[in-house]
Amino acid sequence: MITVAKNAGFCFGVKRAVDELQKCIDEKSVGERIFTLGSLIHNNVFNEGLVRQGVTSVSVEELPTLAKSASEDSPITVIVRAHGIPKETEALLRSLSEANESFRYVDCTCPFVRKIHSIVSEHETAPLVVFGDRNHPEVEGIVSRSKGKVWVVSSPEELEGLDYDH
Repeated sequence: MITVAKNAGFCFGVKRAVDELQKCIDEKSVGERIFTLGSLIHNNVFNEGLVRQGVTSVSVEELPTLAKSASEDSPITVIVRAHGIPKETEALLRSLSEANESFRYVDCTCPFVRKIHSIVSEHETAPLVVFGDRNHPEVEGIVSRSKGKVWVVSSPEELEGLDYDH
């Protein structure tokens, strides 16, 4: 017998992003191309299923070229993952979508992650310690909102070893 945990499945933010992407797929216009900015979620089986539905992942570096290729006959929608994106990437997407009405993005950043972005932005010059992986998209997005000294640590030992004076 297998018992599935009561809270099994996607967290709230990921479910919200997945639902929004599915809505975009269901409402897709003829010729429209849909992309995710990086992997939508950390689940290879799910992401492979997206590819079968014609949704592929793009990198930040590909966005300007992609935006230039968007046209009335072949519009492009880029889905921003639940983990959020760096402040600079958000500005790039906004600029590209303003320059070409056939290029749009849907920001599926989790509201809880967005709240962290807001708190860091409100205190942008304060020192910031983030627990996590420096190369994880969520951490990169959080760190990008700070203008003060930032430390990213992945263990209590790293925290204890920080030199807050430098």
